[in-house]
Amino acid sequence: MAGSNRAVYVITLPNTVTLTGPSGATMTASAFSSNPSGTGTFNNSGSASLAVGATLNVSAAQTMGAYSGSFVINVEQQ
Repeated sequence: MAGSNRAVYVITLPNTVTLTGPSGATMTASAFSSNPSGTGTFNNSGSASLAVGATLNVSAAQTMGAYSGSFVINVEQQ
């Protein structure tokens, strides 16, 4: 990410995302987290890294195969 040198930014993550797989089967990803969490600061060069993770909710009868979906992460410089 890029922003102003030493500027603070606020991170907003999704709550839940639906992933779609074979024959329309779905599962969700939830409990998103990030590092840094909530807010961060761009470095002296105006760049920063952001790592994002989530919990994949797989049911016992989940259809096997590839699943895909998309989500938005908002990063707002303050």
